[in-house]
Order: sequence, then C-alpha cells, then structure tokens
Amino acid sequence: MESTIKKGDRKTFSVRDVVKVTFKDRIYDLVSKETDQSVGHKNWIKHYPTALSNVIDELTETELAEAESTAEEWNNNRPPGRFNACKYLSLTLSRCIPN
Repeated sequence: MESTIKKGDRKTFSVRDVVKVTFKDRIYDLVSKETDQSVGHKNWIKHYPTALSNVIDELTETELAEAESTAEEWNNNRPPGRFNACKYLSLTLSRCIPN
C-alpha cells in the first residue's frame, strides 16, 4: 500500500509556531514577569498565549522575516528532526508543557 500525504493531512506551520520554538526564552521571560508559578502550572499556562503574542508583536523586521522564512521552509520540507513535536505542533499547553 502506497503512503501519500494528502492536503490537510500535514500540519501547516505559521510564524506563531516558529516563534514558539525560536523565541522560547523571550516568551518564558514575559510569563515569569506575570507569575512566579513553575512552568506548566495552571497560572503559568494562563499567561503563555499573551506572552507569545507580545513577543510576536515585538519582533524586529529582520526577526519577523526570518520567522516567516522558517515557517515556509518547515511547510515545504518539514521541521528539522531535532525538534520535539510538542514544541511546535498545535497541542494545548495542558497536554504539552514547553521545555
């Protein structure tokens, strides 16, 4: 049986997905300013989406262009194998706590 990938069967990566991985430290720093709870705690997770959006909003033009380019590369050739799927796939934080 031949295995083919149909449109819609693969994850489409966005700038947001790339930023989750490449600017993880910035996101964590912003969350840490909002709560002293440990990573993965309910209160920590509550602040993660806002911190992610703020990091994206604060990217320089160069950083944004690089993130867009990386998203395109990941969509064309898949992300490098060294990335754990939980770091960039659209899983909920409650199911996949960032490292």
